[in-house]
Amino acid sequence: MLNNLRESFKKKPYLKWVMWLTAFSLTMYLGYYFIEDTPGQGPGSEEWAARVNGETIPATRFLTEARNRDARYRQLLGEQYEAMKERIRLGDEVLRDLVAVEIQRQEAEKLGLRATPQEVAREIVESPSFQDETGNFIGRERYAQVIERQIPGGVAAFEQLVAQDVQARKWRNLVTEPALVANAEVEELYRQRYEKTTIDYVLVRTQDQALDSAVSDDELRRWYDTHPASYERPAGRKVAVALVERQTVANQIQIADEEVAAYYEANRQSFSHPEQRRARHILLDVDVNAPEAEVEATRRKAEQLLQRIKGGEDFAALAAVESQDPTSAVRGGDLGFFGRNQMVGPFDQAVFETPVGEFAPVVRTDFGFHVIEVTDERPAGEAPLAEVREELRRRLGLQRAAQRVDEIATRISSEAETPQQLRDVATREGVSVRSMTVRPGDPLPELGPFPGFLDAVMALETGAVSRPLGVSRGAAVVAVEELIGKTVTPFEEVKAQVKADLLNQRLRDTARRRAEQAFAGAKTIADVAKRLELEQKSSRDLAPGDTIPGTGGPSAELRRALFGPDAAVGRRGVADVPGGTLVYEITRREPFDPAAFEQARPALRSELLEQRREALLQSILGELVEAYEVEINQPLIDRVSG
Repeated sequence: MLNNLRESFKKKPYLKWVMWLTAFSLTMYLGYYFIEDTPGQGPGSEEWAARVNGETIPATRFLTEARNRDARYRQLLGEQYEAMKERIRLGDEVLRDLVAVEIQRQEAEKLGLRATPQEVAREIVESPSFQDETGNFIGRERYAQVIERQIPGGVAAFEQLVAQDVQARKWRNLVTEPALVANAEVEELYRQRYEKTTIDYVLVRTQDQALDSAVSDDELRRWYDTHPASYERPAGRKVAVALVERQTVANQIQIADEEVAAYYEANRQSFSHPEQRRARHILLDVDVNAPEAEVEATRRKAEQLLQRIKGGEDFAALAAVESQDPTSAVRGGDLGFFGRNQMVGPFDQAVFETPVGEFAPVVRTDFGFHVIEVTDERPAGEAPLAEVREELRRRLGLQRAAQRVDEIATRISSEAETPQQLRDVATREGVSVRSMTVRPGDPLPELGPFPGFLDAVMALETGAVSRPLGVSRGAAVVAVEELIGKTVTPFEEVKAQVKADLLNQRLRDTARRRAEQAFAGAKTIADVAKRLELEQKSSRDLAPGDTIPGTGGPSAELRRALFGPDAAVGRRGVADVPGGTLVYEITRREPFDPAAFEQARPALRSELLEQRREALLQSILGELVEAYEVEINQPLIDRVSG
């Protein structure tokens, strides 16, 4: 794949970084063993770690990833790792990640998402791991050397891995595109990082106050009657939801051959490739410095395997059992298509000198001895339209489906002004409508809504129709049929809570009175501490929303005092906190800087957007895990988890 870029890369001096560490970091970043073309279809699939909608995650893949992650934890945590292993439960952690990756792969396949050769090449040449100290690509030869020494299956296997990573990222970008960040959120993040206040303080704790716990039923009833909001059930909405499902729309789209051909002609450069061969192999590992007797024994075994295959035994079955290249073994030894000089020298020479359909002589490389069969070839040039037609059809279908989902949802939203009109318009559009009741905090797994969905619905009044709202399955238009108002829970059901609330308020009132009495007329915080016979303390630098240890949590009143427009060094006051009442004096202040905020705004917005997308992705994956049929080989997982 990189051959066609060869002339554009000038040879430059490159960093002499440690090869195994670079390869290891790439392995962990890109998900090293997530490269099978057809999981569960190759030999050895009966040795499985999990099955996701019938697709197998092989035990070899699971065990290899577990070993890699175990090594990473040992490197990062050192001696602490042994003590933490039981809590980490490595097997469960690795399996969760592998299942998530497999779900992303299947979802990407459903949508026809693929990585083009150009995208894979760009991913590699722009990776810092393959750049010299001047930021230039280290060159195809050096790149191939690094990969061949560290990655079983060599360059071809590694680039398959990169392609799957690009494919999964396309899906993640697609499903997290609706994530948004409000201006107020960006400003709040800036304030949390850069606006600082430090105080001296004395805390009067509620739990230290004397309490009269005698409470009559009349007092409880008066408290209940005067604090109805404390015992309310939240308001909700009875709604009609028109769900425009992306996959349903995609299934209805037909892309004509003429459209595919036109797209192909407009993007021909995307389908070029060098001369390539396809081969499968069985690797018998032997160290380059192994004793001669061990080398010869391995060579004889390789020759015997070659003769067994020539005698009629199944290559794929033998590869699954005998090959010590776990990546290709689960695929019957298949390495896919690769160009010249993409494999280690002797292997590359053997493949390109052997006619298609024949076996190469047993060859030795730094990895060991290889039994090789050349299975296919394709000349340099462009992939013919016939070869990529269905992939392009899926790609165009996906683009058309996304556009059509938006068009349908927008039409329904713009034409429907009442719940009944929503049903009528949706029916005309072929979209089903469901009725449901929603309240703040509802998970709504049948929709998989994006953040902001419930806020938008709860803002609608009776009879109102929403704009199109993003959900993991497409887009939803919501009409409110009925407001379900707040209701106060009956007194007898919450009587115990009412008593606790009343007694807690008595404690808070007592703490406040003591703090205000001590503060009145005091010249310093030290005077307050002396009057109360309590310890004076100093805070660290506080950001808006920070909690002072021992105070029980954040306080809106204290935030206004410490970060409001009147906050300044020397300001003193009294403020309630969840754990009592604070008497404070501001000793240091770094106020909000509007100019600095404007300069930092773009980077902060980008950071928040990434966080929002990640949260959205995890939410979507959580819904998909529930929807997928996942079968787990629990004994295997438990053995790894210990």
